[in-house]
Amino acid sequence: MAVYFQICSFLPFACFLYIAAQAQENIHLPEGIGIGGKIAKSFLGVSPDWCFDAGLESVCESKHLQCHTEQVRTYLCTLRPIPCPDNQICTLSELDYWCPAHFTSVCVPICDALGPNVSRCENGGTCNNINSTHFSCNCVPGYTGLDCNTDINECESNPCQNAGMCKDSINDYNCTCPNRYDGKDCELDRCKMGPADVVFLVDSSISQESGNFKKQLSFIKDFVKTVYIGPTFVQVSVITFSFDATVEFDLTSHTDNSSVLAAIDNIEYKPGATHTGAALSAARTVLLQSTRMVRKYVIVLTDGMSSDILNTTYQAKLLKVAGVNIVAIGIGSQILHKELIDIASDDDRVFTVSNHDSLNKIQTQIGSYLCEVCRNEVSDVLYLLDASSSVNLSEFHGALDSLQHLTSILTIGRDKVRVSLVRFATEPEIVFDFQKYTSSIEMQRTFSVLYQYPMPANYTKALEFVYHNGFTNASGAREGKRQVIIFLTNGNNMDSEASKTIDLLKNEGKIIVAIGHGNFVNREKLLNISSYPYMFYHLGEDQYTDNSVLNSLKGLLEYNTCSL
Repeated sequence: MAVYFQICSFLPFACFLYIAAQAQENIHLPEGIGIGGKIAKSFLGVSPDWCFDAGLESVCESKHLQCHTEQVRTYLCTLRPIPCPDNQICTLSELDYWCPAHFTSVCVPICDALGPNVSRCENGGTCNNINSTHFSCNCVPGYTGLDCNTDINECESNPCQNAGMCKDSINDYNCTCPNRYDGKDCELDRCKMGPADVVFLVDSSISQESGNFKKQLSFIKDFVKTVYIGPTFVQVSVITFSFDATVEFDLTSHTDNSSVLAAIDNIEYKPGATHTGAALSAARTVLLQSTRMVRKYVIVLTDGMSSDILNTTYQAKLLKVAGVNIVAIGIGSQILHKELIDIASDDDRVFTVSNHDSLNKIQTQIGSYLCEVCRNEVSDVLYLLDASSSVNLSEFHGALDSLQHLTSILTIGRDKVRVSLVRFATEPEIVFDFQKYTSSIEMQRTFSVLYQYPMPANYTKALEFVYHNGFTNASGAREGKRQVIIFLTNGNNMDSEASKTIDLLKNEGKIIVAIGHGNFVNREKLLNISSYPYMFYHLGEDQYTDNSVLNSLKGLLEYNTCSL
């Protein structure tokens, strides 16, 4: 203890007193002891290195954290000769003095009362002094609460669109999007195509008439509404053609959806011939002017054979060599399927509609084909084969060849195209249902051993059998999938009762394609059988009607549900 008294005698502003310590939380004040003109007080329950200068200052080794307590603060602040102003608070301040840690009572704004570099506001918030008892916090973005201690949940507003899953983060959120969607909020539909350069070729020939021409333009407008127009997204050009091709506007003429739509409204009908080749040539020129490294498409809308078939095929080849994807849309009953196939980049890029009012039926399907990430073939296809004596042997073998060809171009599988075969003469029979085969090779082996019956056809019984048994769960047909009947017959001897059953099938949403072979086909009957005129195929008539024209069915049978 003598050592401490000697130190105090040398320090005029501080003294050290050895006191007995007892581990208690409360501070007790014993009688005062006068030393060197100073008043020393010992505190039971506090470590020994305490010293007060006139009751205003205390010294405590920094290792004794119990010195910095509310009891000490209250005691020291009570002894202050001048109270703190109303806008400040009395607290203990740590200073560099003669001892390692020096606690003294000081008056500070309430925001600074917890010590230097210690904010009352958490997470980077800024403290604002109000008075000696109140403060407020300006929180950084992402936090809230009196002390900014509450993380704002940005997911509460449900920002993720299209079934995206939201995960909260600091002043932000992250969306986990379904496969089809992208963007900060899953707002970008990858099947809405982009970025890409798209050129529409619009048939302005005299057979269109003004009203039908405007419906083609409406189709393009509807398409434009499903994409994002701009220099970094989709750019659109429109070319009309009749005697010649006219570039109505090129890819860079318009940079947003509204201006493109307005420009389409200003396109005039110019009737004439059908020079599709000239339009394809103009499209290549327009696309070559674009320096963007993006996918490039040409979408051809036409209602019949071009006036320059050879040039049309040649110009289409030039575009394909340049890496351009061509979609061919045939409109109306006067369609040459082979030309559409020659124009299109692939068989599944061929689409046909019976009239201009049906354009919207293929709107989403075309959109999905332009969107390469959304391919999902899910059709159920039933082959209905006439094996009766009503067809001759050549016609029957032609039908088998068509089945072989169709099956070879389809993607067969449990989750892709499923196929069933019903053969009939007097009685129908299921040769195989939708569940039996999962590859085209297995089916083709079955086709090679099929034979014809020496009995007449009962069309009504065959069609009723398909109506009741063709697309059942037991047969492996799937609910909600496109169901297509490919009817191979010459159509002769078909009665009115059979036509009634065909109407029932169509009313249930079944799509019927009719295929006839040879020179004895009843065209009128097969046109009535098919769901649309363009779904009737008469094969073997001439050089343009071999099995290759059936490739135009691929876009129908390998059906895409991405945008539905």
